[in-house]
Amino acid sequence: MSAIVKKYHLFHGAVLTNLLRKGRTVNLCLIETKPKEDGLTYRINDARLLIKYKSNFDSQAGTEMAWNFRFTERETEGLLDEDHSVALVCGRRKIDSVGTIQICHLKSDKIRGLLGSPLQARNLSVKFSPGTGKSLRVACNKRDTETIVARSALNKWEIPGS
Repeated sequence: MSAIVKKYHLFHGAVLTNLLRKGRTVNLCLIETKPKEDGLTYRINDARLLIKYKSNFDSQAGTEMAWNFRFTERETEGLLDEDHSVALVCGRRKIDSVGTIQICHLKSDKIRGLLGSPLQARNLSVKFSPGTGKSLRVACNKRDTETIVARSALNKWEIPGS
């Protein structure tokens, strides 16, 4: 009997594959799952990683695409802790070439800067223009905050406990 591959398997697999291909040993465990939600939290060594995905952008202006992510109350528990980070996977309806999926990795300091501490908002927008190079713009419109995140941030992440 073959396994059924769901959409979240593909998007979460993109993040986990990037982490595991670094050539170092990591302990990986799925620590919470809700079938009706797109965000799942993993424990990777001493860190917690929430992965959320969107399978297509929500809006487009010229070449710039935007994906809007909303965090549930359950997902925001512990989100501001030092050992917590988020990977926002920005997909497209058609995945047929290199660069069609972007992964935006935010460590806790960036999350606090965007959403506030204590938490003041639950929505983030990730914007990317294919011709602009190596960065994603992440904004929290409710707090009028924005930051630039390198597309390579996930690959450069020093996982606590590694």
